[in-house]
Amino acid sequence: MEDLIAYTILGLALGALYAVAAAGLVVTYTTSGIFNFAHGAIAMLAAYLYWQLRWDDGWGGQWPAPIAFVAVVFVAGPLFGALVERVIMRGLRDTSETTKIVIPIALLLALIGVANWVWGSPQARIPAPFFGATSKVDIGDVPIQYHQLIVFGIAIVLAIVLRILLFNTKLGVTMRAVVDNRELTQLNGGRPDRASMASWMIGSSIAALAGVLLSPIQGALSPLPLTLLVVNAYAAAVFGRLKNLPLTFGGAVLIGLAINYWNWVSEAGSKWGWLRGFRSSIPIVVLFIVLLLLPQERLRGAVVSRTRERFKVPSLTQAVVWGVVFVAIVAALTPLISNPDRITFAQALTFAIIALSIVLLTGYAGELNLAPLTFAGIGAMALFQWDVGLSRLATQESASVVGFILAALVSALVGTLIALPALRLRGLYLGLATFSFAVFVNFMVFQQNQTLDPPWDFSFLGFRFDKINLFSNGNLNVPRPDWFGVDFKDNGNWILFLSIVFAVLGIGLVALRRSSYGRRLSAMKDSPAACATLGMNLTRLKLSVFALACAIAGFGGALLAADRPSVTEENFSIFQSLPLFMLTVVGGVGFVTGGLIGGLMFGAAFLVIGDVFDKLATDYSALDWLFNFLHDWFTFVGPALAGIGLGKNPSGISNDFFEGYGMLRRKEALPITAVGLGAIVALYVAAATDAIGSWSFVLVTIGILLLLPAIAVSLRPSLAFEPGHTPDEVDTTADELIGIDRPFTLADRHRLDAELQLSELGYRADVEEQQHAPA
Repeated sequence: MEDLIAYTILGLALGALYAVAAAGLVVTYTTSGIFNFAHGAIAMLAAYLYWQLRWDDGWGGQWPAPIAFVAVVFVAGPLFGALVERVIMRGLRDTSETTKIVIPIALLLALIGVANWVWGSPQARIPAPFFGATSKVDIGDVPIQYHQLIVFGIAIVLAIVLRILLFNTKLGVTMRAVVDNRELTQLNGGRPDRASMASWMIGSSIAALAGVLLSPIQGALSPLPLTLLVVNAYAAAVFGRLKNLPLTFGGAVLIGLAINYWNWVSEAGSKWGWLRGFRSSIPIVVLFIVLLLLPQERLRGAVVSRTRERFKVPSLTQAVVWGVVFVAIVAALTPLISNPDRITFAQALTFAIIALSIVLLTGYAGELNLAPLTFAGIGAMALFQWDVGLSRLATQESASVVGFILAALVSALVGTLIALPALRLRGLYLGLATFSFAVFVNFMVFQQNQTLDPPWDFSFLGFRFDKINLFSNGNLNVPRPDWFGVDFKDNGNWILFLSIVFAVLGIGLVALRRSSYGRRLSAMKDSPAACATLGMNLTRLKLSVFALACAIAGFGGALLAADRPSVTEENFSIFQSLPLFMLTVVGGVGFVTGGLIGGLMFGAAFLVIGDVFDKLATDYSALDWLFNFLHDWFTFVGPALAGIGLGKNPSGISNDFFEGYGMLRRKEALPITAVGLGAIVALYVAAATDAIGSWSFVLVTIGILLLLPAIAVSLRPSLAFEPGHTPDEVDTTADELIGIDRPFTLADRHRLDAELQLSELGYRADVEEQQHAPA
């Protein structure tokens, strides 16, 4: 009985910590409609800043606890929240839910990068509890730290204050009204921008409070574990449906009690070795169960929401031509690249193949999967178990075709099993479900390094299943294939093979998108209600697209395992999946090219840029401080900054590329295009003759390709307009006068379409109608 009381009290104290963290999530989501994935990272950064002010002997340090607490929670937290809202979140209006999820993820990764950059030294940073670790009070026979009592009191006060603020004050009502109808709030005298900023300031302040309170139970500060500790509060927030503070508090207490009761039953995880990671998985399991059990919103119909994202579908002929061009470019570039760089390039191509699963599932079908590398890891495990772990092919020096097929099938099966209970989920809730699945698999599967001895002993088709080793000693070692008489252990041959695989899969995705199946996916993405009204079987459609996307991810994971000498569980963690997902969306999640750009950026681009600056720092020692700064900037923060800028260009890099080069095909732009291509050819010759380095050639070529459309417009301003719609040909009458002092002309309609970012189809139909109209 004494143990029950002790673990109950400890569970209540831990639940209070989670309640504080979850409260900030609820406030931000209720008042802005954006789920702040960066909430845990803000808490982590606040914990580091508090330690810096309290205990560091360098800059800062030795501040009294109350002053440091006020500086972090009531000054730094709100200021950071105001900065985030003004610079980043305000640009997310009229963007899709995918973009609204990717931007906070990018902020999360940026803050983790900043923490690793600033506090990356191996110094142990251990925050002390309030009043010290020895200050305790006995409740019965259970000693409780003053820090835990303070946290419990703060959680109760915070829940009451936030409830009063949101429902009984003008500011709170305005903040809640903004997320429902911004324009109506403004018409009634509210100030939406100011209310949004206030909500982010409050949310960030609560995140900072959670970081300060949680950091003493973490031990030595570390960015990823501390961030993940606050992520556990996601379950409590979803328990309250991201709106109800009392339910959120109850969910947090439930999680705290569950964790401590498990510690009691399992003797802190030592009783059952194969379940030692379950303690860390309990909040994630609760999150997944809550997502499945809570009632979801009904399908909404009537209108199809308009967003700023635009993804044009290429013809199948264009896809085949560009696929062949891509393989040819890779074949031409490979001889220029040194063997170590070929390893980096091959790695990037495997990530690009995995990113195609994101293109299919999110870009085509509108379904979120924040765990692409988790399914890739499942595919890698399947290949390992077949060709190395349990197979009679263990002595074979080549990965088998059957192993790769099995990798795709097993990943597809797991994806289908996960999609079955999650069929009712869409958008954010589906993203959180796949997020929780990724964290669970990481703790319970990928970190199972020991050999399991199940209570059975049988064989099947010559394979024995008396012992299971899921993730062999933390590493998977898979040989490269040796097919068609080609030695793929040669990195040049391997890169060419990967480029062909990517091209074939990319062409297949374009063909699928242009088929009736692809049109059904697009319809489901735009309006599930309309699809259901028309009798479309959404259950079968969702299951099939999940299975197909997970099969691609599993196949790519098998290629990744064969590409490297060995892979570890860290290669497939959620903190690897999130940046790959983010960069694919940045590249253009509705395009196959977006998958290529996302994979190249994730696997190679920022590493190469960092290496270039590192080399420049060595060659030009007088400016080493600048080049070292740029190296660290691109290494730690560069990928996240690419995602943060997505709000200004939600269609991604690919869309800009296609629009720019569509303009360069016009007759008046051909001389400029020829000069640009000539410069690239000259650079290639220089690289082939070792006049310049291979990566210098690649980076300069990418720069030319990105800048060429802008250079063409600066030299030929008429290229910025559609043929026949130059400034001289388009009427410039003020918008408010159009339709008042003269008839509304066809040019006016075209201008209105351009302002509203509508398709040109309507304009072309008007032209045809006008041409065929009777005189």
